[in-house]
Amino acid sequence: MPGRARTAELPAFLSSPNPWVRVTAQRLILERRDEAILAELRSLAVSGANALGRLHAVGTLEAWGRLDDAILEKSLRDPVPGIREYAVPLAGQ
Repeated sequence: MPGRARTAELPAFLSSPNPWVRVTAQRLILERRDEAILAELRSLAVSGANALGRLHAVGTLEAWGRLDDAILEKSLRDPVPGIREYAVPLAGQ
């Protein structure tokens, strides 16, 4: 469970099929703000196998103020329509 996880383990929970686990992991990442996991979040956002994981990684990076143009552009071309839709308003900011 995310509450007992080390910060380095939290990005993996963003791909969980359980919504509570995903949201809790996202909250903990934002609370802890450990720069050591930024590379893993960026990787998950652009090349994660799970669409929910990609979506939550993008949302987490955006909430943290760490969403860069390369990740946003990749999200705008994601094969999953919901991720593209999520990225459109972010591109206008």
